[in-house]
Amino acid sequence: AGFNPTSGRKAFAPSMPLFAPHKMDVYIPQAWIYHFWQGDDILDQPRYTGDQSQVPVDEQVRVMLAQDPDAWILVRFTPHPPDSWRKLNKAELFVSDDGETTRWASLASDVFWDKVNRVSAAIVRYCESRPWAERVIGYTNFTVNEGTHGPVCEGLLFDHGQPMQKRWRAFLQAKY
Repeated sequence: AGFNPTSGRKAFAPSMPLFAPHKMDVYIPQAWIYHFWQGDDILDQPRYTGDQSQVPVDEQVRVMLAQDPDAWILVRFTPHPPDSWRKLNKAELFVSDDGETTRWASLASDVFWDKVNRVSAAIVRYCESRPWAERVIGYTNFTVNEGTHGPVCEGLLFDHGQPMQKRWRAFLQAKY
């Protein structure tokens, strides 16, 4: 059995004692992207600045193993660009039908996907360097909203941004 606790400060600590006595076998801490991805920088060590409402991955694992020393760890992360990257890379964001630049990265943005690949690798390297690395059995990369592209959830189907226009034109030229 597994337990994927919320890693929000208000709920994390109270929820752990409810599940740990049941020996859940696998615990799923969250490695927060914005601790590793700030602006255009991908960090090898997490930097805890800004929003402190989320429990850092090391602290989550420490609590999990303290309450269930035999626990296995499945590290979760969701590569979604932080606000600091979006501010620097507005041309890489999804643009709606009415020309509004959204908070979502364009799926055609090579700049975005390069960062996703780099931050994912940085998180894995970091976790593998931790004293608890031998308890890690895998990683769950819930890319951008667990595989659902945010604009679709908002009823936006077509990306009118430059990266998508460029990719669409290349597709049409290759096809026709």
